[in-house]
Amino acid sequence: MNNLKWQSAELEWVEQVRHLLLELARASLADIPKLPDNLAQKALPPIEQGQAILDAASQNGIAESKWEQYPELEFVTQVRQLLLGLTKISLSERPRLPDNLSLRSLDLAEKAQEIAEALEEAMNAPAIASVPDAVPSN
Repeated sequence: MNNLKWQSAELEWVEQVRHLLLELARASLADIPKLPDNLAQKALPPIEQGQAILDAASQNGIAESKWEQYPELEFVTQVRQLLLGLTKISLSERPRLPDNLSLRSLDLAEKAQEIAEALEEAMNAPAIASVPDAVPSN
């Protein structure tokens, strides 16, 4: 993690996205591949929260051009792009699965798992206590 100071809300978002990505992968690998029912309704909250995460990064001085230097922000961008594209497809008259949906979903789900583990580790790391300078006694 590149010092983004993510908190439990971001961890929850990553886990929510991971579950949705796994659902997408399962649906695309089924005997009769199709997009999950109500995909647009399921994808909208993660899309919006992902945008809020990106907006917060911008407000904290991380320019959009620098997001690729932060794996977490790059992940958020990739997830939003995938979900926005799939939402458009699901709302079309003839929804058709992208050819590489299962691979993209599983790849992003793996990244989500790595980010979640790093977040949990960072959140559970003990704070380093500052030791006052030794004061010589007279």
